[in-house]
Amino acid sequence: MTRVEPGSDAAGRAGPPVVPAAALDQVTDGMFVLDHAWRCVYLNEAGARLVGRRRADLVGRTIWDAFPEVAGSGFDHQFRRALETGEVVEFEERYAPLGTWFEVRVFPSEIGLTISYRDVTERRRAESERDRLEAQLRNSLRLESVGQLAGGIAHDFNNLLAVILNYASVVRTGIVAAGGDGVQWEGVRADVDQIARAAERAGHLTRQLLAFAQRDTVRLAALDLNAVVTDLGRTLRQMIGEDVALETSLGPRLPAILADAGQIEQVLLNLAVNGCDAMPAGGRLTVETAAVLVDVEHAAARPGADIGTYVRLRVSDTGAGMAPDVLERVFDPFYSTKPVGEGSGLGLGLATVHGIVARAGGVVDLYSEPGLGTTVSVLFPAVESDPALPVVASPPDPSPGRGETVLVVEDEPALRDVARRILERHGYKVLCSPDGPAAVDLVRAHAGPIDLLLTDVVMPALLGRDLADKVTAVRPRTRVVYMSGYAVSVLDSRGRLPPGVALLEKPFSERALISAVACALSGATSGARP
Repeated sequence: MTRVEPGSDAAGRAGPPVVPAAALDQVTDGMFVLDHAWRCVYLNEAGARLVGRRRADLVGRTIWDAFPEVAGSGFDHQFRRALETGEVVEFEERYAPLGTWFEVRVFPSEIGLTISYRDVTERRRAESERDRLEAQLRNSLRLESVGQLAGGIAHDFNNLLAVILNYASVVRTGIVAAGGDGVQWEGVRADVDQIARAAERAGHLTRQLLAFAQRDTVRLAALDLNAVVTDLGRTLRQMIGEDVALETSLGPRLPAILADAGQIEQVLLNLAVNGCDAMPAGGRLTVETAAVLVDVEHAAARPGADIGTYVRLRVSDTGAGMAPDVLERVFDPFYSTKPVGEGSGLGLGLATVHGIVARAGGVVDLYSEPGLGTTVSVLFPAVESDPALPVVASPPDPSPGRGETVLVVEDEPALRDVARRILERHGYKVLCSPDGPAAVDLVRAHAGPIDLLLTDVVMPALLGRDLADKVTAVRPRTRVVYMSGYAVSVLDSRGRLPPGVALLEKPFSERALISAVACALSGATSGARP
């Protein structure tokens, strides 16, 4: 037999150094030596310990007899590759029985194979955690980019939507005033209504994008979840169509939750839309509410949940259900189950739900199996009854003004004009200004009263909040209503509307505009600035 020098094989290729067995027992890496019959002719102490076996039980046995689970695995493939090529092979593989990752080096030699290996499980876990955090960071940066984009377009886009919505209202009122309320005008009125509905849907999409990016306005109030579901019932029935049966089961005597009514409606609508999308051939959509107690065990299984009383909103469908790979990504805002051009799929809707619920201190659970439908459970923390908590009330019916003077400050000419026309038609005197500095000059020069300042939030030269400070410094009795589609400059650091601030969100309808003005003038809302 040809002698093999240390560090080389018979052909002069690099191989493992020839080291005394006693020395090999001192190293922390495992060392296996296999002959050409795949028998273990040597194994050091570390090698036996790393695979959880005794050395005496392995030496002299073939690797396939000692480790039957290795046959056909990645280890098998790499060992054979080293023998066939005669080259050193390095790889990492998971040893399934122990759940351990090994870094392995295989050296071919005249004897057969010398295999060194070390446990790299902790390193792999650290790398996996690093990859997860990097992915989370990338996703956060993407969300931040979406948020910046949403904020950038929301102001101007909502201005345009408000113009469309309110000019549609002006046109419809004009048709009626001109005697065009007969049958021959039905088609025209229907067209105008379609324009208004399209603007409202576009406004809802913008609000959904802002909510997803956490750039929306949060109005916290003590809510009765049953009342929200009931009020939204008609809209849900119209939205889901005739082929889907809607069933509701409302729990009795629910405690209140502290949340934004509009956002809770958005949660329910998004869950209903996803449920209907999962039932293209029809089915049953069930909406349930209940008071539940989260104990230690349940809290431990739901990150973000604390022990205590919650109010549960559960939406179930009888659709196709979701495969495990889809379930893993349902809250990813950039993942969709629909082809390009056919809507947002699961992503944006469920990502928005998750964001809204998290901001309300709640948690979302989702259970689904292929063929068994999907159930989404949302838990909102219950709050004690407290007279100091704001309550949600429906806006009053618009009532005619009594000659009060309203100063409208808006840098979009078309929106400024349509707001003036609507207010004047409802009995108000209107002053208009295109920006903050001009409005300050007008306030100082105007001899009569100015009962209300209706100002855009985001304007060049002077923001709405700063304008309100200047106006009320001169006229302390003047009330203030802000209007904006992106009201970040009047919100607190958590995106919430401070108490006492009246905000009319764009795009607003004629009814919403008149209601906001009437409420502010009656004292139902305050003109205090943040």
